[in-house]
Formats: sequence, C-alpha cells, structure tokens
Amino acid sequence: MMQNLRLMAQRGYVLVCLCPPIPAVMPSRHRFIDQLRGQADRVIRVSDVQGQGTIRLEEEPNDREAG
Repeated sequence: MMQNLRLMAQRGYVLVCLCPPIPAVMPSRHRFIDQLRGQADRVIRVSDVQGQGTIRLEEEPNDREAG
C-alpha cells in the first residue's frame, strides 16, 4: 500500500489520509501509521478534549516541529 501511495504522490495527486485513534491491541496498525507519518509532508492532529475541538499542525516537512 505504501508503494502505491508514493506512486500516486509522485504523479501529482494530493493524498489525505484520515486515521482514527489506534487501539493499543493493534501494534501492526501502529507501524503502518508510523510509516504514513514518515512519508507525509504534513501531519495534522484533530482532537476533541472536553468538548473543545482543536486542530494542530504536528510536524513540518523534514521533521521540523511546528507550534
């Protein structure tokens, strides 16, 4: 799957992958999400804590941290 995602990105497609929180009992899914994050130009985290929705740019390209 990762190879196909890379190929699509190389062809100019803009890919958006939405991932719900990962249950702790699914370690293989953690590896896949880590691979997606490693290839991503941007990682955006959307969360809801006590009814307060937040959107945060988690990482910039080249692993630069965003505020």
